[in-house]
Order: sequence, then C-alpha cells, then structure tokens
Amino acid sequence: MKTGTTSVYGPIWIDADRMSGAPCFTGTRVPVEDLFNWLDDGGTVAGFISEFDQIPKEQIMEVLHRAKRLVTSEKLLHEDPA
Repeated sequence: MKTGTTSVYGPIWIDADRMSGAPCFTGTRVPVEDLFNWLDDGGTVAGFISEFDQIPKEQIMEVLHRAKRLVTSEKLLHEDPA
C-alpha cells in the first residue's frame, strides 16, 4: 500500500522522509537492515527482540519469514546476481 511518500509492505515500511528512505519495521525508525546486521554480528533473534522491544515479535518473525522465502525461491536461484 502506498500513501504519499510512504509504502507499507506488511511488517516493512519505506518512507522517503524517514531514515533516508531505508526500509524500516512498520511504525518505527528501526531499519530492517539492523536485524540482519545484528544476526551477522552473532546476535540472536531473542536478543534483538529484547533490545528493540518497540517492535512486535510477530513483525520481526514475518521479516525473517519473507527473507527465507526470497532466498529459497527457485526463481531467484536461477537469476544472474550481476
């Protein structure tokens, strides 16, 4: 759904006027990328949930579920990454 400068994709929103347009958890200024950086740095999902308690657990899990679907899509695996 798009309204003005904001697009909402379930647990993710993009607002050109917030966080330089970075995809964030809906209703927050927390970039979705922070979750993946947290995990890359050895953090746990439970730790992220505790640290960012303004984001509902269900929203975090939905982002992870969408990421899983994306990277396990056969169509995506056949695409040239270049």
